[in-house]
Amino acid sequence: LIRSTLDFFEGCWIEQYNFGGFPGSHDYPQFLRRMNGLGHCVGASLWPKEQFNERSLFLEITSAIAQMENWMVWVNDLMSFYKEFDDERDQISLVKNYVVSDEISLHEALEKLTQDTLHSSKQMVAVFSDKDPQVMDTIECF
Repeated sequence: LIRSTLDFFEGCWIEQYNFGGFPGSHDYPQFLRRMNGLGHCVGASLWPKEQFNERSLFLEITSAIAQMENWMVWVNDLMSFYKEFDDERDQISLVKNYVVSDEISLHEALEKLTQDTLHSSKQMVAVFSDKDPQVMDTIECF
């Protein structure tokens, strides 16, 4: 929680400069997204110890947090892209950072995020379909 909070504040601090990364800096968009995405924190909050046996489900829970981290923030970015498109305060987004760093069109950047999100969704279902039913149910419900 502490790390996620500090990362979030640092990510917000970076975003205030409206810097989308340098052309060719392909790691920058995901770096900034991980900083302020709160993926670890949100992912970890889905598994309260009162409902999940940490000892027997440790591998599933840990893997689920890792798998869900990008998926959560990518779904948020897809929705936010349309919601915040014309908002002066929110001109730095994963999609727009892809445009700058990957030197691609806005349409191509949006398609990249869409395909990454779909791939992540399919991957989660494939990985957890034969794991603990309670874990799979939690992932599907989220």
